[in-house]
Amino acid sequence: METKIAQLLEREGLTLASIQTRILAYVLDVCIISVAVSFLFWEELLAVQIKLDSGNVPKDMMIELLLWVFAFCMVYEMVFSMLYGATLGKVVMKIRIISIDFADKPSFLQSFVRALLKYIGSNIFYLSYLPAFDDEFRRALHDKIPKTLVISN
Repeated sequence: METKIAQLLEREGLTLASIQTRILAYVLDVCIISVAVSFLFWEELLAVQIKLDSGNVPKDMMIELLLWVFAFCMVYEMVFSMLYGATLGKVVMKIRIISIDFADKPSFLQSFVRALLKYIGSNIFYLSYLPAFDDEFRRALHDKIPKTLVISN
């Protein structure tokens, strides 16, 4: 697999995105998602805050809100990856996601798996990101499994 990736990068004249650029793109995406979630779920967030102030938050209310936020994050990551090869944070940082197999935007399945692993990994102490620091091609777990790379534009 490593030789295939090296050949792809050389043949297409592609450069890998740096870890720092990827981190900044991730931070931008978190900011964008936070603002969007605040606007979309303002009433629900206020209801949760009122319940928190009174001391009893129904578990079903919290679970429902968390599921909506999870769904929004998944859709954001999937749609932008699949349609544009980059989330808004990646666009600003001038990096994009490509499929190793096609040297183009990831497919629906690749985008779905990547978004799911990225979301899960970022909620478990960012453990899925650790392989990127030791990988020759800077692939995190959410890049290795769906066979994607993050490159500079």
